[in-house]
Amino acid sequence: MISGLLLRTAIFNLIALCHLNSQAQDTEVSALAKQVSKLTKDTLFIRDSIHLPKALALFNYYFSSLPNKYIYTNAERIPAALQSNKDAIEIFRKIELDEILSVGDTIPDFKILLPNGALQLFSKAKSNSKLILLDFWASWCLPCRDNSPELKKLAQHFKNYNFSIFSLSIDKDNDKWAKAIEEDGLKDWNHGRQLEAYEMDRLLGVYAIPRYYLIDSNMKLIGKFNGRWDGMSSIKQSVLRYFEDFEK
Repeated sequence: MISGLLLRTAIFNLIALCHLNSQAQDTEVSALAKQVSKLTKDTLFIRDSIHLPKALALFNYYFSSLPNKYIYTNAERIPAALQSNKDAIEIFRKIELDEILSVGDTIPDFKILLPNGALQLFSKAKSNSKLILLDFWASWCLPCRDNSPELKKLAQHFKNYNFSIFSLSIDKDNDKWAKAIEEDGLKDWNHGRQLEAYEMDRLLGVYAIPRYYLIDSNMKLIGKFNGRWDGMSSIKQSVLRYFEDFEK
């Protein structure tokens, strides 16, 4: 069956747009409804036609939007004859990267460039909050920028908790990075820029953005979230659960 989580999330977004946003335009609702329809059709096609190169191309395209159970189940079904296909190779590469860090692991330290131009280890630049949300993004990443208002709401919601956000950009252009922070109103938390792309994937297992990691003050990984479909509601629930457990 098609992933319930993936479909439920898409449908929830559609319902929310229709019923919670009184300013929603018919064109917005129609566009999201088409998205849900296409998502359903394409993921069913991947499942039923995994032996076809076209299905592998779609699998690779949607990879960062698919839940792990769907990914692993269908990756195991890729025929041996197609495992040298370029999309299959990319799918297996992303799975390998995703397995670099698991919940409970301590993330490795790495150098970042701060907005003031200074180089510093992430462990020294981060706050001392009990729980930190790492936001992997870039100024040119439209889904990342679309999530900026939700990040601000999250920061506001947990302002009285021992919680903070640290945005890690993979921008190459300092000016565009700074401009995006200014435009999106993200100055209420810490920022850094990763100097080498390999640090994001080979060290941290981040194969696509937007992506979010929850870590504690000792840099232990508490949770991993896909920025396209998991949504801030999943992160919010995890933060609440962490502090509830912490207080027990």
